[in-house]
Order: sequence, then C-alpha cells, then structure tokens
Amino acid sequence: MHWVWGWQTPVTNTLSGTDFPLGWILGILTLAFVSLLVAAWGRRWRKKHLALRPVMEQQRKLIESQRLELLSYSQRVEDINENLVVLINERASVLEDQRNKLMERTKMLMEVNQELAERNAQLERYAELNSHPVRRRVARIKGLLDLIFLNHQKELTPGIEEYLGHMIQATLKLDEVIHDIQRGLELPSEETAKKR
Repeated sequence: MHWVWGWQTPVTNTLSGTDFPLGWILGILTLAFVSLLVAAWGRRWRKKHLALRPVMEQQRKLIESQRLELLSYSQRVEDINENLVVLINERASVLEDQRNKLMERTKMLMEVNQELAERNAQLERYAELNSHPVRRRVARIKGLLDLIFLNHQKELTPGIEEYLGHMIQATLKLDEVIHDIQRGLELPSEETAKKR
C-alpha cells in the first residue's frame, strides 16, 4: 500500500498486477486538463488573431503605402539637393570668375593710377619749369623789345620797326600760349582740390 496525498489507496495495475499510485493518475488527469485549457485558449487566441488579421493586413498596407510615399519624398528631396549642389557650384564658379575679373580690373586700375601719378608728377615739373624759367625768358625778350622800340624808335627804319612789331606780337602770342598751358596744367589740380 502507498500513501497518495494523505490517503491510503491501493490501486492495482491489472496488467502487471502491481499497485499503481493514485497520484500518477491525478497528475495525468491534471496534465490532460491543462492541455485542454491550453488548446481552448489557443483556439480562442487563434480566433481572435484571425479576426484581427484583416485589420493588421490593412495596417500593413497603409504602412507600406506610407513607406513608398516617404521613399518618393526622399527621392525628390535627394534630387532637389543634387540640383541645389549643382546650382551652388555654378554660382560659386560665376562668383569666382567675377572676383578674378574684379582683381584683374583692380590691378589694371592701380597700374593706370600709378601711371597717372607719374604723368601728373611730370606735368607738375613741366608746369614749374614753364612757370618760372620759360616765362621769365619770354618776359625778358618782351622787355628788351619794348626797350628797343621805346629807346631807339627814332633810329629805326620802317622795315626794322615792322620786324620789331612782329617780334613783339610773336612774343605776346608766345606769352599767351605759355599762360594757356599754365592754366591748363593748373586747372585740373585746382578742380580736384575743390572736389575733395
């Protein structure tokens, strides 16, 4: 005899003629019952799952369409980015060309300004030379001619007097030309000084 869950119950195995414990029978029955419960729960879960399958399929299709739409947007954005990169590179190239041209023109203007400064210095030297030594000599010639004409007018023959008149006229013209040159050389610097 065996004790099973607090009972003394003899179970005889009819096949072998030995005692079979009741605990084993209860364990097998419990296992069968649990198996039935699991099977029932599985059927219920499967039924619920099958009921949700169309909803899940609809959600899957919606997600797939949204994924494809996002891929399309992503491709558009990528194309736009590529176009922007090309446009930026083109504009950068144009700006670089313009900057190079500007640098060349600036260099050319600096060379022209240097040349103009040198010419202005030459003109100032010429103006100084013109204003003093040349004008002084022309004034001296004019004065000598006036002295000859005034002091020796009685001694002059009409031919010499005519030549002296022409010489005085030529000297006056030369003096006017020198004054015109002097004014031409001085006006731009005076106008520049007024503009500053």
